[in-house]
Amino acid sequence: MQTMYSDTAPGPETNLRSLDRILSLAVIDNKLAKSSTGLTDSRLFTGKQQLHITMDPQTNLWSFRYTQNALLPEGLQGQFTSFTKAYDHAASYFLRRNIRITEVKD
Repeated sequence: MQTMYSDTAPGPETNLRSLDRILSLAVIDNKLAKSSTGLTDSRLFTGKQQLHITMDPQTNLWSFRYTQNALLPEGLQGQFTSFTKAYDHAASYFLRRNIRITEVKD
């Protein structure tokens, strides 16, 4: 029997129970996304590429991955002990690049 995990921290993601969640991203104020290394994938804004936060049921750690197996930027290659920590890290990472998370899809 597979157990579904969820975080108990307050916030918009509290009621999500999927082990694979998709982040929808948008550029803030219709300005260009900032990136010193050019690793911000522009397909993230058109829907051709999606950023997933997934939990490995073996380790209970959350990590990021792209739908189309593209190389993740170094700032997103870590593992996190909860979805909330991964989400907060992504929000901070993208905010520095003039990008905001608009939605979390379960």
